[in-house]
Amino acid sequence: SDLDASTQHQLLRGGILTELLKQKQFVPMTTAEIITSLWSGTRGYLDKVATKEILRFEALWLAHVKSTRGDILSDIMTKKQITPEIEAGLKSGMEEFLGMNEFEGRADEQPLAVLLGSIPCASVGSQFGIAACRLGPRGGDNQRV
Repeated sequence: SDLDASTQHQLLRGGILTELLKQKQFVPMTTAEIITSLWSGTRGYLDKVATKEILRFEALWLAHVKSTRGDILSDIMTKKQITPEIEAGLKSGMEEFLGMNEFEGRADEQPLAVLLGSIPCASVGSQFGIAACRLGPRGGDNQRV
């Protein structure tokens, strides 16, 4: 690929966060759950997890937080920020969670289309090959923009 490592990493992280932002229809998430989910993605815990495993990771991670560290979710809602104490609780919870679960790993090098979720939309700027589209529920029913 012609992209430098930093750009590839940003695209990878963007793809991960896009997966985390997808919600099941009629199963809304609380703000604290969304924040906890995105925290795991922005802190790099999903960087080596296969794309097809991200939603399973998220479901298990949130179930783990709810069952073992429910106070963290309520603290996020009352304090309206991730304080150092909340961050420490999330980190220790994640270490515990990762010790209890295994996920399929990401291949070392994936084509850009895989990193972007293989979105079949109109290409914008042929030199970058980046697709512009609007995602439907759970990433389906993509529409050209």
